[in-house]
Amino acid sequence: MAGPGPADGQPRFTLQTPSATVTDLGTSFGVLVSEAAETSVSVFDGLVDLLPRFKAAAPLRLTAGEAGATLGKQPARKVNPPQQRFERSLPKAPPALLAALARDGWDEARATVLIRDSFANTGRGSGPLAGSQPSARGGVGDDAWQVPRDGWSVDSATGALVATRHGTATLPFVPQPGHRYRISATIHATYGGIGWGGIGFTNNAGVANYIPNGPWLLQRHRTDVEPNHGYAGPGETNAVGRGDTLTGKQTRTILLDTTGPQWRAVFFVDGVRLGEAGINPQSAAISHVCLAAFPNSRIEFRHLLVAIMAR
Repeated sequence: MAGPGPADGQPRFTLQTPSATVTDLGTSFGVLVSEAAETSVSVFDGLVDLLPRFKAAAPLRLTAGEAGATLGKQPARKVNPPQQRFERSLPKAPPALLAALARDGWDEARATVLIRDSFANTGRGSGPLAGSQPSARGGVGDDAWQVPRDGWSVDSATGALVATRHGTATLPFVPQPGHRYRISATIHATYGGIGWGGIGFTNNAGVANYIPNGPWLLQRHRTDVEPNHGYAGPGETNAVGRGDTLTGKQTRTILLDTTGPQWRAVFFVDGVRLGEAGINPQSAAISHVCLAAFPNSRIEFRHLLVAIMAR
């Protein structure tokens, strides 16, 4: 991605891909290169010239809001902007959390957002979560939330997803081997005793089941009877560490490391590392990220983020 270029439209720099030369003419833009070496360019601001890398090729001038692509000896052509969205800046995580994540191999500078839902968009987008999309609220992700239709609603004025009925909200997500992923959300259980809200991964898209079947982490309303726990799964099996007794509004994070034959899930609350567990990728069969709520509680979720760290 390029930053703003000179105001006179003179080239600032060029970017070479296997199939094209992309010339910045005072712009910001995103570039995708497929496994087949097709180059796709999406322009956010300013101008870009897309030039295929073969003799006698002509450049294609692209302006803000346009996208172009080229492959092999094909002329550059305009295309519909790709559904994949470019996250132009990664939301800042607390320094203590970034320091803790770094000790487990996470590099925020190499991270890209896959899913982001702040559950707020300047007062627009309030209403049931079911069937809505993070991108409709200015976030990242075009898949629709699957969730019980009653008791799960977005309050964009306060920037919170409010769950007052047990169940699970899910978005499709299939981790690939050889990467590191981070999922996090701020959770506040405001009612319900030992009731809780949870964040994590599951292999079950059923919204009535409030127990995730993959590695997950919960936040309780009260911890005088039961602590908060992370679980390797399935369900409430394989508790990780001794848990914690923090209440109120806390940011819960799971680092999923798929770089080895046995995957690894590391659990954090804010900047505190709670523990880790080995995950068998075949038995886990992760297919969704999820937010979950225990019966008879009121849970507020904020700032859901799923990111991938480039190798």
